[in-house]
Amino acid sequence: MGVDPDGRIWHIVIGAVIGGVVNLGVKAFQGKINSWGDGFAAFGIGAAGGALTAATGGAIAASAGLSVSTVAGGVVAGASGAAFGSPVQGIGNAMYFGDAYGGGQFLTDVIAGGLLGGVAGGVAGWLKNIKNVRNGGQPGDIWGFKAGVKRNIITFNYPEPIGAWGRDGQPLKEFAGHKFGGMEYLDEGVRSTPQPFAGAARGGVDAIEDLIKLNGGRNSVTIETATQKIRYDLAGKPHGGVPTPHKQVYIKNFVNGIQKSVSRVSKAAFPMTEQDLELVRRFLNGQ
Repeated sequence: MGVDPDGRIWHIVIGAVIGGVVNLGVKAFQGKINSWGDGFAAFGIGAAGGALTAATGGAIAASAGLSVSTVAGGVVAGASGAAFGSPVQGIGNAMYFGDAYGGGQFLTDVIAGGLLGGVAGGVAGWLKNIKNVRNGGQPGDIWGFKAGVKRNIITFNYPEPIGAWGRDGQPLKEFAGHKFGGMEYLDEGVRSTPQPFAGAARGGVDAIEDLIKLNGGRNSVTIETATQKIRYDLAGKPHGGVPTPHKQVYIKNFVNGIQKSVSRVSKAAFPMTEQDLELVRRFLNGQ
């Protein structure tokens, strides 16, 4: 049995169900459902059209750098999805039920899909803004016409600051001896004074060797999330004058929710801390 852990097909399943139910309801209203076979045919035709609409609309909007939670993204998703789904449903209904289908109906479906998609995208963006404001954030652009790269705020769930902003919102002037220039980092519920790795004086060499063994003999470990990527160099040459163990932090840059690039937050490497070692150990152990 297949499993979809990331939920990448559920919108297609939902689109198929909605399309099938709507087409079945329309045909029943028109008096064209006279048997179980007619009902299954109506549902199947609508499901095929709905699934194709859901599968293509959002993907096309995303490829254009648009979020479906905006008016512009909704228009593109709705219109392009209808352009693919309408012929499937229209031709299917024409073949089975004898419905008329041509260029005029196709154009009507595309326009209607764009209008409905735009309204749905605007409402979704508006609801998202309400949630963001309630959580202390800033409202976003619900129209979807503003382009540009959004640099994500980095957050960590272990007690060590990696950024240049303290809990009071003021920029931290340095981190482990390295100057920062007001970069967009955020420490979330953490200290503003990290504890550098203690080294051999506290058994650090043995800890590093254990991690390298746990990593299959490799000196580097990369931990990646939806918004960031951190490379931990446990052993090897210094980087920017910072000896190992050290880490290099990258952030993922997004345009309207679509990742476009990855950039390093600083040319300098950062000394690893005791917390970093514990994080890497847990990661390698699959905890």
